[in-house]
Amino acid sequence: MPYPIRVAPEPGTTHQIDMIGPRHLFGAAKFHTLNLIDVGSHRVGNDIVTETRPAVLVKALCGIWGRVGVPSVAQFDNHANFRGGIPPAWQYFSPIVATCLDLDVTARFIPVREPWRNGVVEHFNDVWDKSFFRTEVFNNIDHLRTENSAFVEFHNTHHRYSAHAGSTPNQMWTNRLFTELPADYQPPSRLPAKGRIEVVRYIRSNRELSLFGKRITLAENHIHQYVTAIIKVRSRKLIVVDINGEIIHDSDFNLSRELR
Repeated sequence: MPYPIRVAPEPGTTHQIDMIGPRHLFGAAKFHTLNLIDVGSHRVGNDIVTETRPAVLVKALCGIWGRVGVPSVAQFDNHANFRGGIPPAWQYFSPIVATCLDLDVTARFIPVREPWRNGVVEHFNDVWDKSFFRTEVFNNIDHLRTENSAFVEFHNTHHRYSAHAGSTPNQMWTNRLFTELPADYQPPSRLPAKGRIEVVRYIRSNRELSLFGKRITLAENHIHQYVTAIIKVRSRKLIVVDINGEIIHDSDFNLSRELR
């Protein structure tokens, strides 16, 4: 089935972002890992967090972007930790989405229950789990963070990918500059009035396009196809395009500036 995938991205253009957890260390210390991988170079950045509150996650993401650079597109699954309000609160988005908009990053959400659309970061999740987390006993969260940083650095420096003709992630960045995030950057407290949010969905026989609880009925000739819903934040408009980029729906999208 044709899927709206962009051409192979250059280093720094598209980040896939996912979260592992909750996991536990001996002694019941709970944590999550926020993993990010640059699709064009396989360069990894991540952070260990002990809470999944929005303020904690957006701080972790900004810290990662401060190290690996800010992309053009950030691709997420549909978990409320990334998106924001729980359905049917479809009009609310998270501090992570707000930060994407503020930094001119397009926040893109993959289809529901199709984790392979974020297959690059899903593969790294498996590598992180089997080649790092399950190979050592960690005394506490600080020990885990120290060893995790060393593992990520080793991966970026030494792991060679056939997709890059045997180059390592760091070698893919030779003579390239990334978009820096200022050290004093502060995430916005409200949804910025600019930018766009993209949502990819598969249209089934009921013809419904579901956007986090908001349902739109499309024409019958679009069933069994993928479409991309584009939320234009400044104008509060929604357009839906088919696999060929043709507009098949245009309406208002009265999203809230309040973050959740």
